[in-house]
Amino acid sequence: MNEWVALYNPSNESVDRGNWILETADGERETIPEGTTLYPFAYYVLAFRN
Repeated sequence: MNEWVALYNPSNESVDRGNWILETADGERETIPEGTTLYPFAYYVLAFRN
């Protein structure tokens, strides 16, 4: 099964999302790289593929 997640920043300020750990329903984990900034009104999309 392919899974994905989109993070959206609806604010007027940038936010640091580095080192967040995301996990699929199957237990697969992915860490957002350190220093990743989500700018105002921007998306960050992460896809997990089998």
